Amino acid sequence: MSDRRPNTDRSANTGPVDLSRSDALLAFSERARHHTNDAHQHELCRYVANSLGRPVHTVIGAQLSALGPHGAEVHWVDEDGAGSFTIRFDHEAKTVPALADALRIELEVD
Repeated sequence: MSDRRPNTDRSANTGPVDLSRSDALLAFSERARHHTNDAHQHELCRYVANSLGRPVHTVIGAQLSALGPHGAEVHWVDEDGAGSFTIRFDHEAKTVPALADALRIELEVD
């Protein structure tokens, strides 16, 4: 009987994930979008209010509908109706950590 064990060394996979691979981008952006919508509603509403020059209490809700290496699409509802706009990142995010950082910086999330 062989004493071979499966290779569990993942050190080769610990580097930044290249976002040019569409599967990596889709997987991460979907998780990050859902997390942001669920856990950072206040930050999204504050971002929308600041971007539109309105008081935060007038923004009822906001949601990221798309997230990618160049930016994100935000939909919002306020007392007067609804709308959407695009967030453009300063630089293209080329890795998963860079995309997470770009969104965090834009929304001012700690």
